[in-house]
Amino acid sequence: MKPQSIPPLISRAQQYGSILGLDTIKALLLEMGNPEKKLKIIHIAGTNGKGSIASFCQGILVENNYNTGLFTSPYFRDPREMIRYNRGLISQKDFEKTLEIVEKAVNNMLQKGKPHPTEFEIYVAAAFYYFTQVPTDFLILEVGLGGREDATNAIEKPVLSIITQIGLDHIGFLGNSLKEIAYHKGGIIKEKTPVIVFPQELEAFEVLQNIAAELNSPLYSFEPNQLVLHRSSLQQQSFSVDFTDSSVSPPLNQSSPNFLKEAAYPEVTIQLPGRHQAFNAATALLAMGVLETLDSLEFTVEKTLQGLYTTKWPGRLEIIGKSPLTIIDGAHNVAAAKSLKETIQTLCSRFSITLLLGMLEDKDVEGFLAEIIPLSDRVILTRPNSPRALNPLKLKEKLAGYPVQIFVEPSISSASLKALAVTGTSDMILAVGSLYMIGEARETFIQHFKTLG
Repeated sequence: MKPQSIPPLISRAQQYGSILGLDTIKALLLEMGNPEKKLKIIHIAGTNGKGSIASFCQGILVENNYNTGLFTSPYFRDPREMIRYNRGLISQKDFEKTLEIVEKAVNNMLQKGKPHPTEFEIYVAAAFYYFTQVPTDFLILEVGLGGREDATNAIEKPVLSIITQIGLDHIGFLGNSLKEIAYHKGGIIKEKTPVIVFPQELEAFEVLQNIAAELNSPLYSFEPNQLVLHRSSLQQQSFSVDFTDSSVSPPLNQSSPNFLKEAAYPEVTIQLPGRHQAFNAATALLAMGVLETLDSLEFTVEKTLQGLYTTKWPGRLEIIGKSPLTIIDGAHNVAAAKSLKETIQTLCSRFSITLLLGMLEDKDVEGFLAEIIPLSDRVILTRPNSPRALNPLKLKEKLAGYPVQIFVEPSISSASLKALAVTGTSDMILAVGSLYMIGEARETFIQHFKTLG
């Protein structure tokens, strides 16, 4: 949901939509004195889990007393959510001052005949500038779309790259196969810079391996069987992971970090539910272990595990209310839908489920529905806040073969209230399909449960 007051600079930029390519962002950063070159950056790309892994990494660094910036997208309600410092949002005053700096640079660009930056490019530039104005040991930088031509990839030399789970998403922009999409995600890998890779489908992993080899960049990953899930609930889960036999393929002239020779964690507890979040946490743990060794950091196991445990990430299997059980999740592609389905079947099988659903038209809608709809007894369709939103009436046509009760609501708030109206207090509401929808649904649900006290 968009904030009520949009700065004029952002309002102008929104008309340019999303444009891949690095020329404009590089011109903007040049006008600002290239603030990105003053930062130690951990760059994260992938289809699913970017925000969660970024947040886990920030948790580990902050608990170990390193000042850490975090840039993620999109936002739910307030664009300041994209720029976090030591887990807190940038202040409104600092946000406005930072945008003023960016606006001056944009005006200089326009006077030179350069194109106007997009909204996302402005936020990226703002984040780079802001984190040079506060003591920042590391900036964790999440890719917006793809990787190779994403505005965040204007950086020249991160200290570490992380590739999260890769799946089929943004097909019109990035390609029609895992190989093509992995090529775009792998574009953030830089020469002789370590890259950490979430366990992937072989097709995607081989692409990333080849890119890393060509750039002489050490690649670190692990096999799914190296993680064992011990206990799992909607409130927390515990697992063990052992990286000592990891699939590590550094170039021949480099040795593996000492961390990997004795890196076994018999008890890791996190509050984010779902088996996929255990793998996200393990990926962050591996990444920070490599960083600790290569950058000579001082971590303790106790603080590292505390950093993972205290991590929360809004919109990822987030419980908003308990009567009825109301959960929102940002799943919006087939891979995320499969992970969500596994979690719901494991932890919520006893509930009758009302699904609140809104999707974008550039998704694999049929594939997503095939995973999610069988979980549901009732489905309420609405339109996300995006120009790429799929008309809910068209979405309804795609549900013709499913034996579920269907409602269509024109607005997200009315759809959220409808979900509350048709769901028994002992049943469950699950809001999914688009981050551009669940933000407003989240606000509506929060207000409802506040009213109830």
